[in-house]
Amino acid sequence: MKRAIIQNLQKIINTKPTQSAIFSVDKTIEQTIEIIENIIPQKINSNIFRYDTEQGFYKAKTNATIRSWGEIVTIKLTKMDDYQIQISVLSKSLLKTTLIDYGKSSLNIQKIRLVFD
Repeated sequence: MKRAIIQNLQKIINTKPTQSAIFSVDKTIEQTIEIIENIIPQKINSNIFRYDTEQGFYKAKTNATIRSWGEIVTIKLTKMDDYQIQISVLSKSLLKTTLIDYGKSSLNIQKIRLVFD
């Protein structure tokens, strides 16, 4: 019984310390950048948020919580069309020794997705 409950929860919330997602939004690149720079840092509780010009992506470091010691979140934008942007998000634990993050990386990606819905 307990094993079945745990397996069902794992299907709903992935607890691995590294999560990624790719999704598209129907916005211009300027609108997407404005949302990422002005809304995302507060949504994911980021204390460091910057654009890495050499690598071409946004990089954020989230604060520690009761669930984790913090995460590194990277967001890469790819312009598909004038009003179609592909967003690639990677959220991984700050500490490489983390085996489980209690769904924190998955939650970061969900929060980013919800901003664009």
